[in-house]
Amino acid sequence: MQYENMKQTLDMGSVNTYDGVRFIVQKNLNLNSAVSHFFLTGSQMIPRPMYQLRVMTGSDKLSASVSTDPDFNMECSVSAPLNSGYSVKCNFDVGFFHFLL
Repeated sequence: MQYENMKQTLDMGSVNTYDGVRFIVQKNLNLNSAVSHFFLTGSQMIPRPMYQLRVMTGSDKLSASVSTDPDFNMECSVSAPLNSGYSVKCNFDVGFFHFLL
């Protein structure tokens, strides 16, 4: 790619729309665990503000992540290595809010 075409190429990839504000606050609890708070507001793709709390833990043999939102929808992920080249990962979602309706 030539330098003269760089500005035109970069302008093609940008979109002049406002897509909200994101805040992520993460705190390490110890060497293997962390908790994060994710807040998104003002997005055109997600009309209501979004908040998510995530707890992550892991070691050399297993890692797990659990997140929840104000509607008590939960996302869980567990992964473990099988050997040097392969690993196993399991994801599951539970939506408690839908059961209450």
